Amino acid sequence: MAIQGRTKYLASRSPATLTQADTEQAIAEEEDSPLLRYLVNDLKVVSGLTPFWKMKRQQLKAMSDVLGPPHLFLTLTAANHEWTSLLRLLPDIIPASTHAEIRTAVIRNPHIVLHHVMKRKELFMDMIF
Repeated sequence: MAIQGRTKYLASRSPATLTQADTEQAIAEEEDSPLLRYLVNDLKVVSGLTPFWKMKRQQLKAMSDVLGPPHLFLTLTAANHEWTSLLRLLPDIIPASTHAEIRTAVIRNPHIVLHHVMKRKELFMDMIF
């Protein structure tokens, strides 16, 4: 939604006859063009792209500078293809199911997977703390 709004803003600020070739030329002519800065700034909101992760890294560094380094850093990974407890909960899954069948069952039943992951996290945190 935010990207659509920004695209409309960019289009409204540009001449009506602006083409892709004009845009490429404007970016290529100046290394520090306002259009290029605008586009790169917009890419920061698209998760998964390099500018997004660069911004997240900068935010994390700023937090670390203010709060100090963390005393504990914990990453929880949901390796749901290996959880026999989850596989028992998914409908139509038998021990001989293929990875493709398991993947399809996970995609079709996100509510079951989410509940299972949250429950495992709670149990793990209760054991640790």
